[in-house]
Amino acid sequence: MPITIITGSTSGIGFEVAKELAKKKHELILVSRDLAKLEYAKDIITKENKIKCEIHQHDLSLIRENILFYKNISKKYKNIDYLINNVGAIFMNRHETFEGLEKTFSLNHMS
Repeated sequence: MPITIITGSTSGIGFEVAKELAKKKHELILVSRDLAKLEYAKDIITKENKIKCEIHQHDLSLIRENILFYKNISKKYKNIDYLINNVGAIFMNRHETFEGLEKTFSLNHMS
């Protein structure tokens, strides 16, 4: 079974891609900042398909969260077959992360 990471996997295109890959028997690793939405997505996907589906709660607009996610995944998996970078947003007002980066730039480019 291929192992696939999908960021932004709890709604929209990311969620639809996750459902389609589950039908093709991919082992899924779903990433989002919202744990309740992750649990809901996992429930829907695993009810319809008999696959392994992991969830990881991370705010990928933060560099430290990207590093933590990488460390968690690399401890558990030797290889990842596919990475679907679907996370993204535009923040109309300027916001900085506590790491000092503009939030739209940080989320869309640094993660």
